[in-house]
Amino acid sequence: QVEVRKCGGATFEQGNTKLTNSFVVGKTKSSDGLVMAYMKNKVFKCGTGVVVPHTGLFSVHNTEFHDFTECPVFEACGGCRNDFVGGFPSEFKGIKYINSPVRGSFVWKFQAVFRDLDGSLADAKGGVVVPYNNLLDPSKCTNSTKWSHGPHGGSICQSPTNLVRIAFNKPSLEFLLFKNVFFTNIHGKDYTPYEFKRMTHKQGWMVTLPTGYTYDMSWDYQDKFTNASTQMSAYYPKDGDWFILQQQLKTEPDYIEVGDKSEKKGTTITSGDEAGTFNFDNKTKIFSYIITGKGVKGTEIQKINPKVYRRSYIKPKPNPHPVNPQLTQKPAEPKRWSVSSDWMGTRQGFGGYNGVPPGRGQDVEIPSDWWMIFDSDVIGLGNVYVYGVLEFSDEKNVKLGAKNLIVVGGKLVLGWKKKPLTNTKAQIILSGSRNDEDEQIDGERIIGSKALAIFGYVEMHDEDEQI
Repeated sequence: QVEVRKCGGATFEQGNTKLTNSFVVGKTKSSDGLVMAYMKNKVFKCGTGVVVPHTGLFSVHNTEFHDFTECPVFEACGGCRNDFVGGFPSEFKGIKYINSPVRGSFVWKFQAVFRDLDGSLADAKGGVVVPYNNLLDPSKCTNSTKWSHGPHGGSICQSPTNLVRIAFNKPSLEFLLFKNVFFTNIHGKDYTPYEFKRMTHKQGWMVTLPTGYTYDMSWDYQDKFTNASTQMSAYYPKDGDWFILQQQLKTEPDYIEVGDKSEKKGTTITSGDEAGTFNFDNKTKIFSYIITGKGVKGTEIQKINPKVYRRSYIKPKPNPHPVNPQLTQKPAEPKRWSVSSDWMGTRQGFGGYNGVPPGRGQDVEIPSDWWMIFDSDVIGLGNVYVYGVLEFSDEKNVKLGAKNLIVVGGKLVLGWKKKPLTNTKAQIILSGSRNDEDEQIDGERIIGSKALAIFGYVEMHDEDEQI
């Protein structure tokens, strides 16, 4: 067995690591029944011919393989300790098989790319042998039993077919970690899992994509988002290789950069565009960019590193109230949420206007000169802004459900230190979604969705001293 675990930095053109002019035998009569000391005294059955490396560029030229009838001629990812790694290309020419019907074995769908330079590898001159995945062109790629002697089936893809490895990590939104990433083209949809350990881009993702297509790229996450930055590289695209990645964003970003030669295009991205070209469609909110080997003369790793984020969000809402509550002592008869008349004086456009208590979907303001006792069971409100004092009742169980609860210079009270909540239960239920507009407070402070935002004061005391 010839197992190569890692190749140096030399490219195919510079004289990369090769196995050449060789003769490899899978099994002989004399090897049957041998006890292999280095295999913990296991009885020899057969051996794999060549295991290509987990990292780097490797070639097999002018080599014969004899008597591979049980173990495969080729396997991928030498030295790999987990399944979801690899993806690097290897090149083959001058291959001869003698009594060797068992050609290849793969473990997972993006494990390797075997380039058939002259048709001797798999009768696919200019094509590739790869693990099967749903992104392959069924008119060019066929499943092969000869290349399916591992846990994952192999496919032979005729020319012109190439796949390019991309790997990425460090998303700007950490909640995307550990989630699958999906890619969709005209042939189908497939995903790559998050892996803590990878050959490159640890704690990230890796995929080999057939070139010549546009891909919708999305995380296994229901809501849309805008900050879509990652650290990404494309490995060894050749001149003529290209594909377009596009992502559905939540809103228009304030800043976009793709690679070292980033350039915004006002129209749809096409195959002839230069590396670094991107587009953002204001109507569809689709961000797209091209990865291409256009003009590449050798073997290169391209740093894509898309930077996509918002620096400012929405125009600030003017604050009509002072930044601190005017009431520092609880009045003898504070306002009560359940009393209609106590809402008189509410601004138009907010819940409570004309003395009608706030209802579902309405934003609510507690002015700076109000001290209000929340003594109700209300859900489905919009944003609740507290400029004065909002105190939860200690006389009954209460529930307040809103998209966001925002204390702006005011005070939120759920029990006092000298009079904690004892036999009552106070609930705050935040029901916003990541698709909601972000809020900017006082022109500078920004909050997202489902926020209990305290830009003021809060008292929370329970009979349990740890709370």
